[in-house]
Amino acid sequence: MKKLILLMVLVLSVVLFFGCSENKTNDEKAIEEVINQNFKYFQDKDWDAYCETIDMSGDSVEDYIKELDGMFSKLDLELSLEKVEIIKIEGDRAEVRVVQITKNKNDQEFKDNKSTVLHRMIKKDGKWLFSDFTVEDTVFIDE
Repeated sequence: MKKLILLMVLVLSVVLFFGCSENKTNDEKAIEEVINQNFKYFQDKDWDAYCETIDMSGDSVEDYIKELDGMFSKLDLELSLEKVEIIKIEGDRAEVRVVQITKNKNDQEFKDNKSTVLHRMIKKDGKWLFSDFTVEDTVFIDE
C-alpha cells in the first residue's frame, strides 16, 4: 500500500497550477507547461503521452504503463492543489515543492491524504521533464 501511495503522490502531484505572471522566465513557463500537460494526460489516463513528460532513461516504458493501468484503472480520484513553489532553477535542473490533496471518490481502497512533495526536474533536449521526487510529508485525512 505504501508503494501505491508513493507512486500516486508522484503521479498526482502533477496537478500543479501556477499563477499568471508577466515576470516568468522562459524556463518557468516551460516547467508550468509540462506540469499542465502531465496533469491533463494523467486525468485522461493517456499513459503514453504522460510518460513523455517524465525522464524515463533506462526504464521500460511498457512496464511502467502496465503498472499505471493496473493501479489507476479502478480509482476515481479528486485532486486539489494547496501550494506550489518553484524552489530553484539552476541550468538544466529545477526543484518544485507541491502541497496537494488527493481524495478517493469511489469505494476502492485508498486513504485520502495531503502530501508535500519536492519534485526534481531535468531539462533534456530543450524540454523539461519530471526526474525524481521526495515525499516530505503525508497526512491522512479522516472524513
